[in-house]
Amino acid sequence: HATGSAAVVRVAPVGFDDHEGLYSGDFAARARAADAGVARLADAALGGDGDTLLAVLTDFGRDPHVNMQGGRHHWPRAGVALLAGAGLPRGVVVGETDGLGGEPIGGAITPGDVGAWILGAFGLGLE
Repeated sequence: HATGSAAVVRVAPVGFDDHEGLYSGDFAARARAADAGVARLADAALGGDGDTLLAVLTDFGRDPHVNMQGGRHHWPRAGVALLAGAGLPRGVVVGETDGLGGEPIGGAITPGDVGAWILGAFGLGLE
């Protein structure tokens, strides 16, 4: 951070642990609200002076198959992390999964890799 200080704001939506009822509940409305919120935060991070980083992280992915209860269970093999702002290059996709989003193809990106990118975006390299 240019002034030598940094702040972290954590936004933790409640209610996205959907093991059942994806097609019968309010999941679509919650997903639209989360999408709109992330878009606004990304606009702020990308339009700022380079001191703001948006990091959308999850603790794991979701099983690529819908279960008998109409939901998806925890899936540690593949997940998503979105980073924007803080001078990071735009439009870069790192990592790849199979067609179902279930298994990494090639070298997997680890949580440590993501953490290093976040620290690196603020000039805090792990050398």
